[in-house]
Amino acid sequence: MNKNIHIESFDPESFKVVFSYTGKGRQDVLAKMTWNENILYQTDFSFEPNSGYSFYMSIGHRDDVDTLKVEFKSADWVETYEFPTKKQKIDLRTEKLQSNRKKIALIGSYCDTPEKEEVLLKNLRKVKSTGIDVLVYSPLDLKNPDIAKEADYYFKTKENPVLDWPVRAFTMFYEITNKHGKKITLHRGILDYQWAALYQNKKMAEIALTFDYDTFIHMIYDVNLDDYLMDQLYRDDVNYVHPRRDPHHPETIWETTLHFMVFDRETMKRIVDDIILQKFLDNDWVAERHALQWVYDHNLTISTYPIKDEVFYWKDYDFYDYSKNSKYKMFWSKNLDADPMMKFVIYNFDESLGIQVKINDKTFNDLENWVYVDTGIRSDEVYLFEVYLAKEKQEYLEEYKSTSRNTIYYS
Repeated sequence: MNKNIHIESFDPESFKVVFSYTGKGRQDVLAKMTWNENILYQTDFSFEPNSGYSFYMSIGHRDDVDTLKVEFKSADWVETYEFPTKKQKIDLRTEKLQSNRKKIALIGSYCDTPEKEEVLLKNLRKVKSTGIDVLVYSPLDLKNPDIAKEADYYFKTKENPVLDWPVRAFTMFYEITNKHGKKITLHRGILDYQWAALYQNKKMAEIALTFDYDTFIHMIYDVNLDDYLMDQLYRDDVNYVHPRRDPHHPETIWETTLHFMVFDRETMKRIVDDIILQKFLDNDWVAERHALQWVYDHNLTISTYPIKDEVFYWKDYDFYDYSKNSKYKMFWSKNLDADPMMKFVIYNFDESLGIQVKINDKTFNDLENWVYVDTGIRSDEVYLFEVYLAKEKQEYLEEYKSTSRNTIYYS
C-alpha cells in the first residue's frame, strides 16, 4: 500500500509531472514518460530519504497524446502512473452522454455562512454541467433558495449527531510559563464531528440507493472541483477513494478522505452496512481511517491524486481563546470530573487598563497576564459571567454553559 513516489501535480497543458520521493532508503531511479509504448522522455534520479525536495519532468505540449504514462523503476520496485491529457479531456466530454451508467453525486454539507452556501452552489452547478444528478443533504436551513431549486434532491434534516464526552471527544492542550515562573496548562475539550461526517455519508447513500442509480459519487460541499476531478465525473471508473492534502500543512498528505469517493451500487450497499456507531466507537479512528479500512475490506483503489478543500473550517481559529474583545484573550475551566471549581485565565492584555471579571456575586480585579484565578464557584453553579474593560462589557454565560470539558492546571 505504501508508495515510494508521491505525485504532487500534473499539468495537462505542458505535460509537467511534479513528484517527491517518500521511500525510506537511498534509491537510484530511472524515470520514463511514455505513450503507446513509445518513450517520450527518460532520465535518472538519485533520491535521498526525507530530503523534502520536489522534482519534475516535462515534455512540453503534444496534441497527439491522449494518456501519458510515467514509470519509476529502481532495483527494488517499479511504480507506474497514468495521466489524462487535454486531448483525452476533450474526448471524454464529447462522449459523456454515451455512458450507460446512471450517476448521482451526493453532496454533504454544513454551511453556516452565506459564503459557504456560495461554494456549495458553485460546486452543485459544476456537477450539474456534466449531466450528473445531484443530491444535497444539510442539517441546517440553507438560506439561498437556488440550492434547493437547482438540486435534483434536497434533504434538510434535524439530525447532526456530533459526539461529546463521555461518549467520545477530543482534547487539546497548551502550556506556557508565566512571568512568575509558574507553568499553566490549558486543556480544551473538543466535540467529535467524525461520526457526524460518517453518518451523513451513510444517510445520503441510503436515500440514493432507493433510486435507480449505478454510480454514487460522495463529495463534501467545498471540495475543489479542479480539472482533474471534473474529468473523474465524466469517467465510468468506480470503487476508489482519494488522498487529501492537509489544509493546515499542505506538505502533508492524508492517505484517504471522505471528501471525494466513487462507488458502484453493490459496494455502496456494503459500505452503508459498515457505517455503524458502535463500530466507530470500538475503533479509535478518525473518519478518514474508516475510508482506509474500506479500501482493505472492499477492494477499493486509492487514487494517486490528492484533493483539496476550498474552505478550512478551523482556519485562524484560536482554540484557547473565548474572548469577544480583541483587547484581551481568555480561557476557562469546566470539568466536574477532574475539578468542579471554575477557574479562568486572561492574557495578551494591557494590565494598566484595569480589566474586571464578574462571576455570580463575586468581582475579580487586579488581574495579571497568565495568572489564573480560582473563583471558588462550582462550574455547574455559574449563573452570571461578565467581563468589563474600560466601559465595554461582554457577557459569556451562554458560551460557558456550552463548554464541553476544559481544565486548567497550574504548577
